[in-house]
Amino acid sequence: MLSYISQSWDGINWNIAFKEIFTYDTNNSLTSDVLQGWDGSNWYNSYQHIFTFDDNNNLTSNLFQQWAGQWENSSKQTYTYDASNNKT
Repeated sequence: MLSYISQSWDGINWNIAFKEIFTYDTNNSLTSDVLQGWDGSNWYNSYQHIFTFDDNNNLTSNLFQQWAGQWENSSKQTYTYDASNNKT
């Protein structure tokens, strides 16, 4: 899946809530996940996750950023693996 739009029912109409956009690398690993809100006429950035992987396709980091006119770092998790690709 590359993207989807979430809608909520208000009893009369379906209203756009947000859109989520996904990007993948050549190994089909998720490399980014961007959430955009809808203001009634335009999409606007809200937050994103950026994922990185090592040569064995193990997840090595998950960076969370929020939009404030530009992407600003909010949190980051890092992961390490042993020689058998077990998370340490």
